[in-house]
Amino acid sequence: MGNVVVTGGSGRLGYWAIRELLQEGHHVISGDQAAPKHSLCPSVLVDLNQMEQVLRLLEQADEVIHLAAIPAPGILSNEETYRNNTISSYNVLEAADQLGIRKVVIGSSASIYGFAYAKHPFLPDYFPVDENHPLLPQECYGLSKIVNEQTAAMFNRRSDMQIVSLRMSCILSEDVYFDFCNRPDLEKIMYPLFWSYVDVRDAARACRLGIEASGLGAMPLEICANDTLSREKTKDLYSKYYSQVTDIRTTLEGHTSLSSNQKARQSLNWQPQFSWRMYV
Repeated sequence: MGNVVVTGGSGRLGYWAIRELLQEGHHVISGDQAAPKHSLCPSVLVDLNQMEQVLRLLEQADEVIHLAAIPAPGILSNEETYRNNTISSYNVLEAADQLGIRKVVIGSSASIYGFAYAKHPFLPDYFPVDENHPLLPQECYGLSKIVNEQTAAMFNRRSDMQIVSLRMSCILSEDVYFDFCNRPDLEKIMYPLFWSYVDVRDAARACRLGIEASGLGAMPLEICANDTLSREKTKDLYSKYYSQVTDIRTTLEGHTSLSSNQKARQSLNWQPQFSWRMYV
């Protein structure tokens, strides 16, 4: 196997993506602006906003998993969040194209649909929300993810590079499940995401499968668990919060998710293996 460069390798998902890749026999190089807390592979300090540095980093790559980003609005200024997320992603894809790299995975987000941080809340057109739903963000972070997916489509048209954009839901891990899932405001804070989430290990596996797959073009994929992050049954959540949405395209039995991972299951042969219910 060749070298996989993981940008954002010092972050939480980056760490688990590197673990997943190493366990499956890949050679990995981490690129991040911060040194890793736990060194699993060779790492390079890099500013992805500087094309020269990106080119030097990717000279060692056969595939790229680009996870580095400002992960939400409100951490930095709106303009800095937008600039960093779009320019860094453009630089990674431009450098990959120049160096002849043919497979890239980029970290997108379920926030791309616009519900998560909406100043003016609105309802989805249908359930379960999937990759065909309109993208209607009202803030800089969701907009940056749209731009990144459009940038990916451009590079695919230009050079036939495969670029898989993983629209990941709220990423959680075993060490935070108990405290997070027992928050008294859990139902309220997860409402704009339809109580959708994904275990970090399942997200990491989707990253690996994204570079191992072939023939996907520029493809966005929803990455979420099969169940909701709620003790309430899905029918009850729907009746309480979303009964005005009348286009229902799946069963609402049990704790079934209101976001669809069907395309990821079909395209990547990916299946979520972990649920918060295993730990709480």
